[in-house]
Amino acid sequence: MVIVTLRSISDGTEAYASANHGVYPMDETSLTGSNPPYLAMSYCGKTTLKYTYNCSFTKTGYTITATPDADFSNTQIFTITTRGILTPDQENENTKKFHELQAQQQILVEKMEADRSNPDEVKEDIRKIHLLQDQIHVLFEKRKWN
Repeated sequence: MVIVTLRSISDGTEAYASANHGVYPMDETSLTGSNPPYLAMSYCGKTTLKYTYNCSFTKTGYTITATPDADFSNTQIFTITTRGILTPDQENENTKKFHELQAQQQILVEKMEADRSNPDEVKEDIRKIHLLQDQIHVLFEKRKWN
């Protein structure tokens, strides 16, 4: 049920952004207070079915985290972010690695642009970028389907 709830919040948030030229809501009341509402009820800061939902909204995206109550046997934390990317807590390491690899790729692109006078350096930088892109693709697929 927690995943259904997260998807519902995400779907409403994405629909709001779609109707508002790509600008996401700044708070949950923008979703629940519209006519018709993008979200039927409020979840942020509340506990529903043994999970507490914490929400962070900006005009460029959102993060919703569902944390189980301490007395609940399930200890799985779930997070859904902009564009509906759902990750259980064990995937957070992959998410961190994904962002690290993207940063490394950007550094290599900048280095390659600076090394244009040395063709051997450029070839090596391109090879490293391709390896990073392969790793990023694998991690992206893990994030996308979890």
